[in-house]
Amino acid sequence: MANVLVDMLVTGLPLVPVFLGIYTVFRVRADFDLTVEGSFVTGGAACALALLHGWPSWLCLITGLAAGAAGGLVTSALHLLLRIPVLLAGLIMSIGLFSVNLYVMGTPTLSLGTAGTLFSRFSSLSYVQAGLATAAVMGGIVAVVLVAFALFLRTELGLALRATGVNARMARSQGANDRWLTVLSLAVANGLAGLGAAMTVQYQGYADVNMGTGTFVAGVGAVLLGELLTRPSGSKIIRIVACVLAGTLAYQLVLASALRIGLPAGDLKGVTALTLVVAITAAALALRRRWPWLLAAWAAYLVMLLPVVGIVHNGPQIAADRYTYLPCLPWAILLGGLVSALSRRAWSIAVIAVVVAGLAWPTVGQVRVWHDAETLWTHALATAPSAIAHSSLGVALDERGRLDEAIAHFQQALRVNPRLAHAENNWGIALAKQGRWEEAARHYEAALRIDPRYAEAHANLALALGRLGRYADAQRHLEQARAIVLSRTR
Repeated sequence: MANVLVDMLVTGLPLVPVFLGIYTVFRVRADFDLTVEGSFVTGGAACALALLHGWPSWLCLITGLAAGAAGGLVTSALHLLLRIPVLLAGLIMSIGLFSVNLYVMGTPTLSLGTAGTLFSRFSSLSYVQAGLATAAVMGGIVAVVLVAFALFLRTELGLALRATGVNARMARSQGANDRWLTVLSLAVANGLAGLGAAMTVQYQGYADVNMGTGTFVAGVGAVLLGELLTRPSGSKIIRIVACVLAGTLAYQLVLASALRIGLPAGDLKGVTALTLVVAITAAALALRRRWPWLLAAWAAYLVMLLPVVGIVHNGPQIAADRYTYLPCLPWAILLGGLVSALSRRAWSIAVIAVVVAGLAWPTVGQVRVWHDAETLWTHALATAPSAIAHSSLGVALDERGRLDEAIAHFQQALRVNPRLAHAENNWGIALAKQGRWEEAARHYEAALRIDPRYAEAHANLALALGRLGRYADAQRHLEQARAIVLSRTR
């Protein structure tokens, strides 16, 4: 239990400022800002580079905060100068910042090496002791952030910020500068994201260009989870702080518990997805009066995704891009509606062109993945290793004549899943191409022990037995293969 709590604290506390920033835009300003997906990485990258250049670790936190805030300022400029909605401006920034972050880092993953961090002094302690000491330092930083944020919301400026989220027109009539408050909220939100990323990088020891993926959705989910858990009476400011803190730690507690109870790391995304489904569903229900389209799109997405998500398997299916085509249709319709609404404005064509160009870049990368079977299954193994992926890559290598490499993948497939009949069969085929007929026959027989109605294995075994001069056995297996095929065509 102690290890779970330590895991929750050291992974959850750095996210409290991040999710507080998301709360600022999502709840206080009643808007969506996707910039955080990129500014989180920008803050982490700036912190990592500063550490590698020998800067003090505390100053690197401020560097991360400033870098994240700069991303928010650019988003606000796109919104105010070009009249682009915050949602779309944030999407443009999140796409653009991926390339910027990769260029600044120089590599997809930037290791800190031996650079000193806030937590380096705890490396000689035991896991629990080091974790508690790290959590104490993080907790102190988070406490300062939460107190400062609460005090800010009590000021006249903070009150104006909250008022514009409730009724912007009324707030403007009272003299509040809505444009300046938009700039302030986006800068603060993304600055907090950069600060959280800097803490994360100093703890984990590296920055990664993909570390911000899913941050916005996770933040919204944690905020909604916090609202479900904490309904305290009294000051709204206290409710905001309690909501963000409780939601973030509860979200990380779910993930840490899943790992500690022995759930494979590969299944962690499933736990995360389930937690987010519950949180987003709660959000869609809570916002159904203000944004009814959100609930409709989310419900349609879930209904179309459930048959192919893999809860009930139909054959040896694994993750595949095509399973998302129909479920993503509601979001495509909403995006089309947004484009249609914006098309009446002069700058809309330029914005749409930027978005399309930004989406074209990952599309080019995906096309490279699907170039041929070898690139496809190599990518599959890198992202979601499985026995099927190993066996399929082995087949691709076999077809290119790289038999030894193919056999190595068939062996690995059977280590992962000893009941994978076609891996045994494919291994036998590779051995047969090398003229090792006796070994091939043993693997065909192994495949048939797993699946006695495997027609191809019967036919391959017949060929191997024929090569070995065992014609009667070969004839028997040929007849069995023929009977199985005929039974399937009736």
